[in-house]
Amino acid sequence: MRVRHIRSVHELQPADWERLSAGRTVYLGRPWLEWAEGSDDYESRYLLAEEPDGSVVGALPTYFWRGGSGVSMNQAYHPLDLLAVPRLGAEAEADRHLWMPLLLLGSRAGYHGGVLVDPALPASRRARVIARLIQAAAELAETLGAAATALLYAPQDHAEECLAALAAHAPDVPAPSYAPLSAEAVVPVATVDKERSARRRREWQREARAFADSGGSVHRVRLSECYQEAGPLLGRLQRKYGADDTDESMTAYLRQQAACLDPWSEVFLERRDGRLTGFALCYLWGDTLHVRAAGFAPDAGPYAYFNLAVYEPLALAASLGLAWLDLGTGAYRGKMLRGARLRTTHALVWPPRGSRESVRSALLLPGEDYLDATG
Repeated sequence: MRVRHIRSVHELQPADWERLSAGRTVYLGRPWLEWAEGSDDYESRYLLAEEPDGSVVGALPTYFWRGGSGVSMNQAYHPLDLLAVPRLGAEAEADRHLWMPLLLLGSRAGYHGGVLVDPALPASRRARVIARLIQAAAELAETLGAAATALLYAPQDHAEECLAALAAHAPDVPAPSYAPLSAEAVVPVATVDKERSARRRREWQREARAFADSGGSVHRVRLSECYQEAGPLLGRLQRKYGADDTDESMTAYLRQQAACLDPWSEVFLERRDGRLTGFALCYLWGDTLHVRAAGFAPDAGPYAYFNLAVYEPLALAASLGLAWLDLGTGAYRGKMLRGARLRTTHALVWPPRGSRESVRSALLLPGEDYLDATG
């Protein structure tokens, strides 16, 4: 098995990406990867595992990050900020200079990462593909001069699969630090109505009725039709939670996603007197509708978030016969009260040389978001 490097998703046939990503999340699909490689903050490469006959049986997206622009969303992909700083504070901050440049594996955005493997492969061959790709990523990290490497937000079963594959087939690759990191809140579309109690059903109906009676109107459009209006609402939400993203930067963020992902977008809008007062951006991929982003004006209707980002998407998912509504990370209690279950995600981290022992120990402990989700 050989590993070949490419710099863009466009260098591999769409049918190959479709085969490799079958059954996986939108965040490992070709359109999302195409969007992700558009950032000036990262140098993108894809490692492709090929059989002797040239058939591609695995792929691993990688992102070489030197730091830079300070985009707020980048913090969610720095292992030091995710696992060490919340526990150690200044002690962990003192190690920050050691971590860059950083090579991210599997994902740089979306809070879901992993190695893509042809689902038709038997388990033994699958493990060899995973091990070979991560081994190639370690070689790439050395070539590029990366100080640290990390595969973040891997679903638990896949993270454990990667660890087992490395132990069995790549003994020369140092064992990574491994820790629970975060979670995805997912709603089983077919059974959510059966599982919720009569009291909870009445509460949902009350929230939906209050929103409907408040005078706004709900519309469903593509992202390309609304990103200019939605950008400032997303910027407002980001700043509400401590980020310094501007309306302009968030409008550009949505515009760039529309360029790559518009055919899969479903955006629920609330309008009042012709103005956009709320939106929730979703992506329809495979058997899942993924809720990606939302934003609201001060005069949005009551329970606007739950109506636009949960109830309306859930109704669409049910009408299309989808299996899952993926509500993403954060706000776990509110999502679980509305029928969500948790799928935990984990981190594999190869820290920089010279890291203090306390930081290395923190990389083995659950992240704050995971504790928030499961506590």
